[in-house]
Amino acid sequence: MFLDADDTIDSEKLLDVWKKVKPDTDLLFSDVTGLKEDQIISSATKNQKIELYKDLADIGEHRIPIGVYFTIYSRKLLTDNELFFDTNLRVGEDMYFNLRCIEAAKNIILTNKKYYYLQESHSVYLFKKENLDNELYFIKVTDEFFNNQNDDQVTIVNQRMAAKGIIFLVYRYFVPGIFEKQFSVYEASKKLKAISQSDKHEKYISLGNLDKYFSGREKLVRKLLSKHQYWLTIVAGMIMNKLKPEKRY
Repeated sequence: MFLDADDTIDSEKLLDVWKKVKPDTDLLFSDVTGLKEDQIISSATKNQKIELYKDLADIGEHRIPIGVYFTIYSRKLLTDNELFFDTNLRVGEDMYFNLRCIEAAKNIILTNKKYYYLQESHSVYLFKKENLDNELYFIKVTDEFFNNQNDDQVTIVNQRMAAKGIIFLVYRYFVPGIFEKQFSVYEASKKLKAISQSDKHEKYISLGNLDKYFSGREKLVRKLLSKHQYWLTIVAGMIMNKLKPEKRY
């Protein structure tokens, strides 16, 4: 398991969760929402893993927290399958790591029990120049991951993550960059246009069926981008961020 130095663990609750772990358990996901009782998956099938991908991407029956600190990992699973964090990622590394862990795992436990508590603020939401390259790289590697699954059922997961990626850039790259005077609204909208009009992004941004998986502020950005309103997208993002600043989830 993993721990950020500025977060906290309830040791008693952790002990209760730890008792659920069996010798052959590969993964245990905690704090799973929408789950009434523990779900134990033995010799996970491809379809079961696809459902877990959906849960991780927040489009499934349940919601698995993305952060690795909510998950207990088998050392054997990690070493046998050479599962490491992609050092090219500083944002999204948990999601990509967990996707690959699910792919390699056989025995998985989901529980709604919680033992890990996050602090409220986080540096991810401050402007970082590398966030742009990071997000484009994240979309690239996750696209390759889902394409390698060779199953149409994962298409919606890939579409959702790609569309969410461009929305991430609006709220956590362009908007904070403008507030910190790294570039103007015009410069931001011009760069956003170039990214959005790539074949991959434009195709996924136009998918209205994804809106049921997005928050109100995310739907607003998707709809504006689908209409090629790049300047208005940036301005709307600035207003939304002023009204309700982004928080760590």
